[in-house]
Amino acid sequence: MELQNYTNYTPHTWLQDVPVKLTISNLWDGNNVLDSLIDDPNKDEQLIIVASLYINGQLQYPTKTFKAFSRHSLQKQETIFFNSNIKDLSYNSLIALSIYSTQQKYEEAKPLGSTTFPLFDENLKLREGKINLLIWPNTQPDTSFNSKTPGLVKDRNIQDLNFCTRKIDEVSKGEQNDTNKNLSKQNLQIRLYYLSKIIPTAFLEVQLDQYFQQPILFEDYEYPQNDTEQQIIGGGYYKQPEDQIANQAKAPTQRIFIDQNQLSDTFRTSDFDQEFGKPDPIHDMMNLILRYSDHPETLKPQKDEEEKMRKMMARPLIGELKSDDKQLFVKYRYWAMQYGSALPFYLHSVAWQNQKEEQDALTIMKKWSPIDREDCLFLLSSFFCANEFKKSKKNKISMLEIRKYAVEQLSKLSDEKIENVLLQLVQALKYEPFDQKSDLVNLLFDRAIKSKSLATYLYWYLHVEKDGWHADSKNTILGFYYTTFQEFERMLQSKNEKLFKDIQGQSKFRQKLQSLATEIRSLKNDRQFRINYIKNQLSQSAYQNSSELPQHPCCLYPEYELIRAVPERTTIFSSAMAPIRLGFQVIKGDEESEIKLIFKNGDDLRQDQLVMQIFNLMDELLKGVSQDMKLLPYRILACSKSDGFLEFVPDNVTLQEIIIKKNQGMQPYLRQISEDKMNPYYWKTLSLKNNDQKDPENLKIIQDHIDQVVKRAQYGINPTFMTNYIYSSAGYCVLTYFLGIGDRHLENLLINNEGKMFHIDFGFILGKDPKPYPPPFKLCPEMVEAMGGQKSELYTLFKSKCVEVYVYLRRYAKLIINLFLLMADAGIKDYSQEAIEQMYEKFRLDDSDENAEIHFLGLLEESINSLFAKMTDKLHFWASYMRK
Repeated sequence: MELQNYTNYTPHTWLQDVPVKLTISNLWDGNNVLDSLIDDPNKDEQLIIVASLYINGQLQYPTKTFKAFSRHSLQKQETIFFNSNIKDLSYNSLIALSIYSTQQKYEEAKPLGSTTFPLFDENLKLREGKINLLIWPNTQPDTSFNSKTPGLVKDRNIQDLNFCTRKIDEVSKGEQNDTNKNLSKQNLQIRLYYLSKIIPTAFLEVQLDQYFQQPILFEDYEYPQNDTEQQIIGGGYYKQPEDQIANQAKAPTQRIFIDQNQLSDTFRTSDFDQEFGKPDPIHDMMNLILRYSDHPETLKPQKDEEEKMRKMMARPLIGELKSDDKQLFVKYRYWAMQYGSALPFYLHSVAWQNQKEEQDALTIMKKWSPIDREDCLFLLSSFFCANEFKKSKKNKISMLEIRKYAVEQLSKLSDEKIENVLLQLVQALKYEPFDQKSDLVNLLFDRAIKSKSLATYLYWYLHVEKDGWHADSKNTILGFYYTTFQEFERMLQSKNEKLFKDIQGQSKFRQKLQSLATEIRSLKNDRQFRINYIKNQLSQSAYQNSSELPQHPCCLYPEYELIRAVPERTTIFSSAMAPIRLGFQVIKGDEESEIKLIFKNGDDLRQDQLVMQIFNLMDELLKGVSQDMKLLPYRILACSKSDGFLEFVPDNVTLQEIIIKKNQGMQPYLRQISEDKMNPYYWKTLSLKNNDQKDPENLKIIQDHIDQVVKRAQYGINPTFMTNYIYSSAGYCVLTYFLGIGDRHLENLLINNEGKMFHIDFGFILGKDPKPYPPPFKLCPEMVEAMGGQKSELYTLFKSKCVEVYVYLRRYAKLIINLFLLMADAGIKDYSQEAIEQMYEKFRLDDSDENAEIHFLGLLEESINSLFAKMTDKLHFWASYMRK
């Protein structure tokens, strides 16, 4: 190694009383790589950083520790002093840093991550200033010469980080009142933040002191032939001590440094090009030279190419990629390996007919950065079908490898996250191999055997898919689902007999209800007679806790055990298929309660089930960021293609009943329910003790207080009720817009006596609508008038909540779109490729958040002023009236 020749320097031995020290400035973890190593990443645990100094390979005691506030807020200058001085350092001295957490789900002695760096660089110059050190996750620091945990790995993004931090320091030294400099500093800080997001691991920002204006060099002794004189680098001689002559044979013959270098790092873009984002001719030439080389691992995209790839990776992949886009992901595949979201695009771009490219892809895939749930779903889609269901020239064995990889990634998820997408995973079985064991089937079976909830839903999802199969059926898909369904039953019976009996109880219960519903429809008597007939049937032992109906988990509510039917809660709805509302006594743990559910026989609930699954998912995503929109996403379970269960939402009324039939208006209705002392929600927000409830005087005081609150409230409506109304209306406007829910009229918009709006009946989705010129979503003038009109403060609040929900859910476009992509062959009547593309457009991913807000505000105006929607509501009311 050729060393730089410094003419002016300070020997490190001159710093006799200067201690070795460093300052911890910041911990960057833009990709949250440390989360997977912590029991509960949501908790604000404490981090401990342990710093160790090694001189000539020997650990110097004691080691130093620094306790940070938390993983999410480590932005504190903390200086660590060691007990050794600069003069004591050897040329190979290094510092090891290890990060520990107070929450550890691994061996106590193993850190979250570690890093090492040498104190002297390749020119034997003492390191100074700010440096960024990569953290090697879940790893002990390696303090050997050829360390496997080097912090000073030369990564392009790390180099850019160093450039930004250096520039920020330079700008900070300028005049603070210089507007251009302050703006430049702000831009650099923004760039620094986003760079931290793309580093494939965490890294520490460390500050080392700068002692003098001139460099500090290690005194490197070279022994002359006369063995009596030693030259110091930079000039000067001195007499070599006898003990050094004696140990001359032990002196190192080669300097070994921890720094790692890559070919691409020698072609650095200039500071000017980095700062102003202009094309770099050196970088262009580098790509041109290496394009046809045997070293694709050295290729990195240009700035415009990188920007394009990042933009694509953040979005769902719909349809075929353009050939130029495919070339980008194949050409820069080694660069893209650091981003999990790039894997679907790369695998989508591979020429699978090319054997070399195919094998290369399968090898690289196993080394790729971990992928998220939404990307796993894409890898399980029909594009990577591993059977003959989809005609393709792709090697089925290779497709099976990809699907196996996706299943391995899914296996890391919790049961709850698996359950959230279980409906789609059952659909993905259509693309699994039919002639051998499926990894996806194994995963679902292994999870279901231990979970009553997962087992229940998996059983009924499979039951729906094999519906219609018979012995001489030539439908391969139906046969596969039938076989899988039988295997699941056998596995349950052999490995969890109690759970098997529970689910058998569900099946017998559903069969009884099917027979009863069929019998009811055959009766020619009036509705009340049929209601009385059902009540009588439900009073029999077949629907009470007996050997005919043993206690078992409810298929719609697996957390509840059905004990007996409650006949008096039964009714029949006025509909052609005569849905039945049923009441049941249930138990959960040690507590008994009562539930109501609806059984429909003769209706296909699969489309409604899909919509409600997505509604539930969106509700959870919003609540995860403290955006409770007061939604009421009820449960739906299809048991076959013609029957199923729905959750009954109590105490509700349609908007048609309020606005047209009663000619009341929404605001008077909200005022009515907020003043109604018989309304159970009137007391809901109160924390009443048993004694308070029995004491009329206390109740009177509380009631007077509520009355005063209501009187002072805007429009005389309880603020809780008005908040429920505004939030739920805003939430459903956005949700129904994304999913293209059609046929929205006042009879399938409901409000409960807590003021919460919700939708029912999803016979038309993904932009389909039986009526001409439908509005983007249902927002009639009467709904706005309840808030005080378009110029009121409450309507302004409504609009702000709409755009908040819209902007936030845009971040999950990939997850939502991929869930629908897996339903391509599910038999959803409104599904089409064009419909999915239209849904994708609604997310407006090319727009900034500000432009997206403006767009949605325009949709609000369009929906309110829709003339056809107003006419449709009137026509629908009179049509309903005539039917009765």
